[in-house]
Amino acid sequence: MIYISLILKIFLTYSLLIDITYSQSILNPTPLKKILNESGNKNYAWINDSSKLKIIYNQFFYNNSNLTNFENQNGLHIPRGFGFTTGLLFIYEAKNIFLTFEPRINVKEVFYKDTPQKNGIFSVSNDLDNIRKNDHYPRNFGFKYKLGNLNIGYGNWDQWWGPGIHNSITLSNNSKGFYNYHIDYYSKYLVSSDYININLNYNLSEPFKNSFGNEFFLTSLKSQFIYKNIEVGVAKDILSGGYNDIKWRINDAALSILSDKNSKYWNKTSSYYIKYFSKETGLNIFYELGVPKIGFNNKKIRNYSDHGFGTNFGLRKYKAFGHENFTFGFEYTRLLQSSYYNILPSPNWYDDKKYNYSSYMNRRWGAHSGPDSDDLLVYIGSIDNNLSLIYALNYERRGVTYNFPPEVKFESKIMFSFRTNKLFISIDIENEYFEHYGFVDTNLNVWNQTFQSGSIQRTNSVLFSIESKLF
Repeated sequence: MIYISLILKIFLTYSLLIDITYSQSILNPTPLKKILNESGNKNYAWINDSSKLKIIYNQFFYNNSNLTNFENQNGLHIPRGFGFTTGLLFIYEAKNIFLTFEPRINVKEVFYKDTPQKNGIFSVSNDLDNIRKNDHYPRNFGFKYKLGNLNIGYGNWDQWWGPGIHNSITLSNNSKGFYNYHIDYYSKYLVSSDYININLNYNLSEPFKNSFGNEFFLTSLKSQFIYKNIEVGVAKDILSGGYNDIKWRINDAALSILSDKNSKYWNKTSSYYIKYFSKETGLNIFYELGVPKIGFNNKKIRNYSDHGFGTNFGLRKYKAFGHENFTFGFEYTRLLQSSYYNILPSPNWYDDKKYNYSSYMNRRWGAHSGPDSDDLLVYIGSIDNNLSLIYALNYERRGVTYNFPPEVKFESKIMFSFRTNKLFISIDIENEYFEHYGFVDTNLNVWNQTFQSGSIQRTNSVLFSIESKLF
């Protein structure tokens, strides 16, 4: 089914079989967990547990006053109302085998409310109450077979690509994890007196179904190179299939990274980032650039450099101002459509209906701010192994060239966590304010300083999470 031998040849072309650096990715990741992990603090109650079998109890309680809320929470659906989710995460890790499985039960009391509707490319925004099917389906289901420098696996773990903690241009855990086949390769190569760590990853999704009833696939090839304090990432993603009149199966999608077969019909995105991180000073600076496929009638892309590029850049500082636990940072994502879109062809991020606007179960797997948007996050706080408290402000605009005025969201949030040997507790509190929600306002409303019905939306949300190691 998957031409594994061919993919292995690609990996071996780029790397040398020297050594292995195998690291388990964060299960059920959140922005706070990623900050704790990067800072060197423990984000799991069982982080140093070497037992082969672990059973983790997960419990989420929420209360939400209005719009469906929270992003990058692994597709967790939190509509207006209250509810809880209970899960048991089973982890088995041996020399060559890694297995996980997490069945969940969801109980919700949903209070429906009429709000302005969004269509087309904005129909998979996080704030819409799109009740998803399979809300009880198992999470973190998957296995890996580890063979030396190589991991071969299948599963629906949450994924993330890029140096950000708030947005990823191409792949984030904003949606639920989707099933995929993957091959991971890890090595390190001695250069002078230090090593270059090389991580390569190939992913092929199970078929998605679009609104036309056709199957499509996401195929990705990603590479990371780490030398001393510098990390460089390069990725290529291809969305293929989705047409009535083009026969396209998983075998074809598996080779789309290498083959030009029907390639002119597919959506291709390249992503590049560079990150500087010093453990000694706690300084992290990064820049990510996303480049969608751009034709421009065979004209040279450099003549239209501002037409379609997406960027994400920021800074995170640990051990700030001489205090071991003090931290602050910011992150800015820009996915605005070119201001000359009405004169020259300008691609818009995630705008293809036949690929469900780059969404899975009605949640976008790229940047949660969505197409034609920009998003600024700033935060400050204190973190250590046992206790963390972060306060953040988030300013977001959506549909900037699509409509005047665009949607504008301002959000303040508190992220708190507490850890003991077998317990990890976190609390997320968000206060959200929307103007021009649903693009109901016009420029006349702006000049008259008035608002249409539904334009102003306020939401207060609380998410309380418990993780406890039972065994």
